[in-house]
Amino acid sequence: MQEIMETWLQVQKALVTMYCSHDICNQISVEGKHFEVVSRNWRLIMKESVKEANGMRVISQPQMLDKLKEAESLLDDIQKGLNDYLEKKRLFFLRFFLSVPR
Repeated sequence: MQEIMETWLQVQKALVTMYCSHDICNQISVEGKHFEVVSRNWRLIMKESVKEANGMRVISQPQMLDKLKEAESLLDDIQKGLNDYLEKKRLFFLRFFLSVPR
């Protein structure tokens, strides 16, 4: 139960801080597909969790820990891919990122 809750919180925290717009997901297609998988699984978990307002029943969902662990791993990969993508854009559009002295 503790491992499920810890992983749940990590996935939730990553999803809250990560935003993958449709345009960006198209640019980083592999990570975009991973984001769709994570998002779909998260919605299913949350849908079932809302139905069952009992903690023991919620964590007893089939393959709950496996889905959360997979989501956590995919979110790490997505974050790395997103950071790489943004770094490339930053280097390409360097003039937008240079500070102008006043």
